[in-house]
Amino acid sequence: MKIKFLSFGFLFISFPLFANVALLGDLSKMHLEELMAVDVIVTSAAKKPQKLGNAASAIYVLTGNDIHRSGATTLADILRLIPGVQVARITAHKWAVSVRGFTSQYSSKLQVLIDGRSIYSHLLANVIWDTSNPLLDDIERIEVIRGSGASLWGANAMNGVINIITKHSKDTQGNLLVAGGGNEEKIFGAIRHGGKITDGSYYRFYIKSFEHDNGGSIDNAKTNDLSRGFQSGFRTDIKLTEQDELTFQGDYFEGDEEENLTAISFPEQSIDTKPIQYNVMGRWQHTGTEGDQLALQFYFNREQWDNNISSPALTDYRIDTYDVDFQHQFNFFEQHEITWGVGYRLVSDSYKNRLIPDSAINIYPQRHRKMPLYSGFVQDEITLMPGFWRLIVGSKFIHNDYTGFEIQPTVRTIFNWENQTFWAAISRSTRTPSRAEDRSVFSKHNIVGSQLTMNFITPIRLRSEELISFEIGYRFNFSPHLSFDFAAYYNDYDRLLDINSTTLMFPTLITDTEYSGKATVMGFEAAMDWRPVDSLAVKLTYTYLDDSSTVSLISNNTETAPHHQATLFASYNLSSQWEIDVISRFVDQIDEYDIAAYIAIDTRLAFKPIKGLELAVVGQNIFDSHHPEFGESTLETTPTEVERSIYGKVSWQF
Repeated sequence: MKIKFLSFGFLFISFPLFANVALLGDLSKMHLEELMAVDVIVTSAAKKPQKLGNAASAIYVLTGNDIHRSGATTLADILRLIPGVQVARITAHKWAVSVRGFTSQYSSKLQVLIDGRSIYSHLLANVIWDTSNPLLDDIERIEVIRGSGASLWGANAMNGVINIITKHSKDTQGNLLVAGGGNEEKIFGAIRHGGKITDGSYYRFYIKSFEHDNGGSIDNAKTNDLSRGFQSGFRTDIKLTEQDELTFQGDYFEGDEEENLTAISFPEQSIDTKPIQYNVMGRWQHTGTEGDQLALQFYFNREQWDNNISSPALTDYRIDTYDVDFQHQFNFFEQHEITWGVGYRLVSDSYKNRLIPDSAINIYPQRHRKMPLYSGFVQDEITLMPGFWRLIVGSKFIHNDYTGFEIQPTVRTIFNWENQTFWAAISRSTRTPSRAEDRSVFSKHNIVGSQLTMNFITPIRLRSEELISFEIGYRFNFSPHLSFDFAAYYNDYDRLLDINSTTLMFPTLITDTEYSGKATVMGFEAAMDWRPVDSLAVKLTYTYLDDSSTVSLISNNTETAPHHQATLFASYNLSSQWEIDVISRFVDQIDEYDIAAYIAIDTRLAFKPIKGLELAVVGQNIFDSHHPEFGESTLETTPTEVERSIYGKVSWQF
């Protein structure tokens, strides 16, 4: 395709292929002299604070300033800026997000956390992005590990870990008012207040609401994907002593969403769902006099979906998750830095089926079930040559009711010299089966115009999907102005859940499932961070992925991710009052769904007339009136097109 080669020709001529080393904080307000003293601190790669240059994994950081200047309004949309992450908007409120392939509305090989709380859904082992959207102004940074993180973060962290870290409440003091609206982001607003309890102890609370318009029509089909929602939350950080701190936080979300499902064809009718999600979390952190660290965390999360009576084909459900984790990090002699922890999770669910003829049915033989999960991990970071060579060995140990005992080890090595880093890793990861795979039946029936019915019967014997991954990476900081990073990988998958046809009886096709799929996925990610002057920051990322060797008989295990992606993010301060940002994204075609390659350009222009007040205009997909980003698959949401969006926004902080 001509547009593809022109796009990549520009990128390759302009810059070489490497990956970004992002810096924490609002760098647009920092002088170059300050940047020279900054080194990035991350916590996700080793479950402890460390310099990014010391991380033996492919990790990328988006700062709060990056998020603010991107103009994005949802968490999923922000992730488009990260190399190795595949993001496709299915409808106005549904997303397909994955890392290193296997992209689907139900992507199951990715662990996503908000302040250490897992937001993956027990039902299908995926993330429901439309109910997981914190106040973006409260996010300090997003750390993304591309590649296996299972040795620390456990099952479902096969392909990556996304860790959203919000700001300490002391950094959100005062008041914040946000309001805006446009043609697609019809209306949105937020209020936040932060205050001080005592010296060292702070709090904040917020409320926000929004309404998204319907997406564009594909083949003149009726679009029914309007969504609206309300969310509120709080956080309190209490300093007990110089070494101990308590954190309490929680969120409540309630939405109203319309959608059409591929599995159902109700003429002139859409499904109306009302998602409700709320959580509370408490965490105690202790820093010892010898540098050892202790942390104890507990959270409760409820996920609930109610469907309208006029569409009885879907299952109403409620899932309660109780989770407690303990972690300890200490030095053992001079060469060993040990991090270990144990955890317990209890998931209690309740499902209500509405079984009627000629409809899509999810049948869960056990309407109520409690499932415990026991876990532990240990990691030893061994210094072989101080300041140059370290070896990291560790493993996660899990016991679950589906597959029993699972071991997920890793071996990593890292070399540091001058401003350069080289690392390599071999890891084994697994994906624990979801609730939907446990003796369930999924039916598909098109009521209008077709007599085809498909019954997908889940396997009798549950097994974990398995991944053996091989990774290498290289980082080079040329100067405070320019830094590069590069990561390559080879992933070998086995025991993937597959659906195989066993009987063909027209008009009914009976199928069953088994863990027989295999795949090899390989590729690399690269990006650059260039800051030639104080007022200009340029970030370039490139992703190559080859998943063409997947062996599968069904669509959701084949080429559902673009082979090439590239992003150019430029931020320029015109003056102390004016800012302009331009994001240009190239996304290659998606073979499985026959989605054409596209280029999307987003812009943001902001004016700050007085301290604390910002007026901004954001245009998304400004040179294309509409385009699809994802295709239709069995038992998934019927897609709509992404349309050109323009909105205005007012932010006042005082």
